[in-house]
Amino acid sequence: MTGIKQYEVDNASAFSIVSPDIESFIGSDIIIGQNIEFDLGFLSNKGLTLLNQYYDTRDIAHIILPCAKDYSLGSLARELNITHNNPHRALSDAEITSSVFLQLKSMVATLDKTLLNQIRNIYSKSDSHLKYFFTGVNSSTSHVLSNSNPRIKYKTKESYIYDHNEQEVTNENHVPKSIEGEIITLFFDQKGPLSSVIENYTQRPQQNQLACKVYKAINNSDTLLVEGGTGIGKSIAYLLPAILFSLEKNSRVVISTNTINLQEQLINKDLPTIKKALTGFVDANDNLNFSLLKGKDNYLCLEKWENLLKEDSFSKDEARVASKLATWINDTNSGDRNEINLSSRDRILWSKISSAYSDDCPSHHQTRSNKCFLAIARQKAEDSHIVVVNHALLMRDAIDGGGIIPNYNDLIIDEAHNLEEEATNQYGSKVSSRELDEWLNETNDTKGIVAKTILALGKFDAGSRKDILTKVIEKIKWGLRSFEDANKTLWNTLFDFVMNQDLSKDRRQTILKINLATRTQPDWSKIEVSWEQNNTALLDLKQSLLDLSLALENAPKKNASDSLMLTTGISDLIIKLEEFTKALHDFVIDPHTENIYWVTTESNNEDVNLHTAPLHVGEILKEKLFSKKDSVVITSATLSTDGNFEYTKDRLGLIDAEEMSVESPFDYEKAVLLCLPTDMPNPDHHEYQNRLQEIIVEICNYARGRTMVLFTSHAALQTTRSGIKNLLEPNGFKVLAQGLDGTPYNLRSMFMENSNSVLLGTSSFWQGVDLPGDALKALVVARLPFSVPTDPIFSARAELLDDPFNQYTIPQTILRFRQGFGRLIRTEQDKGVVAILDHRILSKSYGTMFINSLPKCTTVKSPIVEMYDAISEWIK
Repeated sequence: MTGIKQYEVDNASAFSIVSPDIESFIGSDIIIGQNIEFDLGFLSNKGLTLLNQYYDTRDIAHIILPCAKDYSLGSLARELNITHNNPHRALSDAEITSSVFLQLKSMVATLDKTLLNQIRNIYSKSDSHLKYFFTGVNSSTSHVLSNSNPRIKYKTKESYIYDHNEQEVTNENHVPKSIEGEIITLFFDQKGPLSSVIENYTQRPQQNQLACKVYKAINNSDTLLVEGGTGIGKSIAYLLPAILFSLEKNSRVVISTNTINLQEQLINKDLPTIKKALTGFVDANDNLNFSLLKGKDNYLCLEKWENLLKEDSFSKDEARVASKLATWINDTNSGDRNEINLSSRDRILWSKISSAYSDDCPSHHQTRSNKCFLAIARQKAEDSHIVVVNHALLMRDAIDGGGIIPNYNDLIIDEAHNLEEEATNQYGSKVSSRELDEWLNETNDTKGIVAKTILALGKFDAGSRKDILTKVIEKIKWGLRSFEDANKTLWNTLFDFVMNQDLSKDRRQTILKINLATRTQPDWSKIEVSWEQNNTALLDLKQSLLDLSLALENAPKKNASDSLMLTTGISDLIIKLEEFTKALHDFVIDPHTENIYWVTTESNNEDVNLHTAPLHVGEILKEKLFSKKDSVVITSATLSTDGNFEYTKDRLGLIDAEEMSVESPFDYEKAVLLCLPTDMPNPDHHEYQNRLQEIIVEICNYARGRTMVLFTSHAALQTTRSGIKNLLEPNGFKVLAQGLDGTPYNLRSMFMENSNSVLLGTSSFWQGVDLPGDALKALVVARLPFSVPTDPIFSARAELLDDPFNQYTIPQTILRFRQGFGRLIRTEQDKGVVAILDHRILSKSYGTMFINSLPKCTTVKSPIVEMYDAISEWIK
C-alpha cells in the first residue's frame, strides 16, 4: 500500500526514543488529522497519550460536503481539486490534510449565519472537540449567502415550497390514434425529433422495433417479455410508447428499475430528452409530467428533525450526522436520503428522523400547501403520467394491496433479471437478536421514551393526568425488564439449539435450515416455550405503550408540544414491536409450507438471525401484481438462457407472456476477442490459483492496465490481490480491490481516472457497472458464477425440481455470466478482450450453453501462450 521497503526501516529508532520529541514538538497545539482518532489511538497504545484539542478533517468534510460520495483523504483531495501524488506516505498525507483543512475552513466561513449557528448549537450539546472549531470560525455572511458558495441556502421549515409543475393530467386527448407504426417510426427517424436533441444521433432499427412492440403490448393489454441487447437504447424505446399511451388515454404508466443509477438516468436524462424532442411533435407535450417515487424511509420527516434538534445532548457521531443533515436540508428540494452519503452507522440516526413509521402523521394527508417531503413526492406522483419506482417499492405496494404507488394499470419493469431476488427479499423477512437488543436500548436509554416522558412530566402541573402518566411509566419500566429477560432467554435457547446440531461450522457463520424434521426434534419445544413467554411480554409492553400514548394525547393543551413529540416516538416503537411480534410468531409457531426458514449465527458473537423467504415468487407475482394490471412489459439485457425464455418465465410466473428478443446493434465479432484457454487447470486444482495470477498479470501488461477481474468470492479476490500486487505495482500498475481499497463508487472513480489499474470485484461488479471507452480493455472472469450449494434459498428451490442442475442452476448461472460479460462493451466504439479462466466452460457438457448465450465474438480456443499472442495482436 505505502511502497515502503523493509530496508528503509531497518535502522529506525524505537518509538520510545522519539516519543518525547514528538510530545515536545506538538506541545499544546490543536492537532488536525484525517480520521485523527485512529492515529491518536495508536500513539496512546504506545504510551503517548495526547490530551490536546483535535479536529478531524473527515468529520468536517461530512458536514460541509454532505453529498460527497467518499470521505477518504484521496477522494476529498479530488473533490477540492488538490493534487495528491504520493498517497499513504506520512509527510505527503499531512500536507494534503493541511490543504483540505484550510479549504474546508474557508467553506465554513461562507455558511449562512443562521445555519452556522444551528451547527454550533448542535455541537454545544456534544463533547466533540469540533464545538471549538465551529465556534472559532467567523461567518463572512449575514443572512444572505455569499456568492463564493452558492451551493448552500438556508431554509426555515415554513420556507419549504411545493416545487412542482402545477399542470395536472388532463382529460384532453392531443395524440393522434394511429401511433403504432407512424409517430414512433417518425420519432426515431435519422432526421426525426430525437435527432434534434441528441448529438451525433444514429438511427437504430432495433430501437424502433422494440418501441412499436412495447406500444402494441400496452395498447392491447398484453404481457410482453422482451430482451434488448446492449446499445439498442432500450430505455427510450419503452419510455416513448409509455408516454404516448399515457397522454392518449389519460392514464398513468409506472416504470420500475432495480438500481438508483438507472432511476437517475430515466428522470434526469431520458425523460427530459424525450419531452424536449416531443415539443411541437405532439400537442400534449406541455402537459407531460413525470416523477420519481421512493419508499417512506428514504424521505426526511421535518417534524422528527425538529424534535431531534430539541435533544439535550448528542454523542460525537450524532453531532456530526445532525450537522451534516442541517447543511443538506438547506440545499435539498426532495428530502431524499440518497442525495447524501450516509454510512451504516449514520443510518441509525436517520432511522429516527425518516418518514418510515409515520403513517399516522396528519401532514401526509394534505397536498399542495403541505411541506412534508413524503407528501410532496406522493403528490407529484399523483400528478404524473410516468412514475419511476424501484423494485422494492413495487413489491411493497403489491404486498400491501396498493396505496403506496398512485393507481395505475400499466407497468414496465426494467432490469427484470433482478426481480426474483428483490421479490424474495420483500416477501420474506428477517428478525435478529441484535435488532431487538437495539430496540430495547433505544427505548430504555437516557434518550429513550421513558427518560423523555419523565423529563416532560416535570413540566406538567400536579393532578390526575400527571399521576396517570407516572403509573403508566412505572408499568412500562416493569414491562421492559420483563421483556428483556424473556427476550434474552428466547435467543439463548435458539443459539443453543443451532449449536447442538451436527453441522459443519463455517469460520464466520453457521446456517441451519428449519423444516418439519427440525421442528419435531425434542429441543424445539424449548424454543416454543421461550417464544410464548417472550410473546406475552411483547404484547404486555405494547399495551403499556398504547396506554402511554393515549394518556399523552389527553394531556393539557399547554403540554401539547411535548406530548406530540412523545406520541410520534411511541408510534414508531409500537410499529417496530408489531413487526418483531409477527416475524417471531410466523417463524416459530405458524410456519407456512410455501416458505423457506433458516437460522444463521455469527461465530464471533451470539447474534442469531431468523430468516424467512418465499419458496417460489412466480405465483406470488402473478397473483399479487401481474394479474391486477392491464399490461405488463418485462425487459432486461439478459432474460434468455440457451436461446429461450423458459427459465425466466417460470421464475416470474409469466408462462403465457409474449416473447421478443432484439439483438444488439454492436458488431461483437469486431469488438470482442473471447479467450478460452485450453490448458487452464480446473478451479479445484492446486495449480489453478498460481496460473490465474500469472494470466491476470500478463493480460494487465498487454492491456496497459485497463483490466477488470470478476470473482465469485471475497476470499478468492483477497488471495489474488496478495499474489499480483507486488508483481504489478512496481511496474506502475495500481491494484484496486473491492472491500480492501475503497467503496465500489470510489474504486470505479479511481479506475476511470487512472488507466494503469486493475480492478478486482465481486458480486456488485458483475452488473450495473459502466466503464465505457478506453477505461476498460480486458475483462477476466475467474470462475463461472455458480450459486453456493448450501445457500438455503437456492437449495430449497432446487429441491423442488426433477433436474435441479439443468432446470435451475445452469440457467441462473448463465444469466449472471451474461451480466458479467456485458461490462466490457458499452458503446459502439468499445473494443477489448474477455478471458474466461474457468476450464469447465470447455471441459463440461454445459459449457457450450454458456458460450452460445453470448453474442457472436471472435473466439480463441488455444493454449495460454498462444492466447497471449492473440491478445497482443487484438489490443494494439
